[in-house]
Amino acid sequence: MYFAPLIFNTLSTIFLAAGHKFNCCTAMDKLLIQVFLPLSDHNGHSFPGEWYKQISTSLTERFGGVTIYQRAPVTGLWKEEEQHTVRDDLIIYEVMVDKVQKDYWEPFKKQLEQQFRQDSILIRSSPIQIL
Repeated sequence: MYFAPLIFNTLSTIFLAAGHKFNCCTAMDKLLIQVFLPLSDHNGHSFPGEWYKQISTSLTERFGGVTIYQRAPVTGLWKEEEQHTVRDDLIIYEVMVDKVQKDYWEPFKKQLEQQFRQDSILIRSSPIQIL
């Protein structure tokens, strides 16, 4: 199932594609930002480990912490053409924020797309509640 991207306004209200509304953020509500990065290029060559270390350092300094799913990489599959399935092994970085700062995330995404030689890097946000 495809979910449309979330759109944020200055009041930190999230409007979902179905027209539902979720008001973020109370004291314990946050947004979870996830960054999906490939482990290798389209030819199967691994990217330098130092790149991932620099990204984790950068996210930790900016947001005060980062969670990295790297021991058991996830696999992403998608169809580029009807008969052609593409596979990526991925590392996922997660940070929790009060609001999305597009002036940070948009250039960060472009930089990652260039660095990892990707048409697109997936960065998504989801509302969460800390228990």
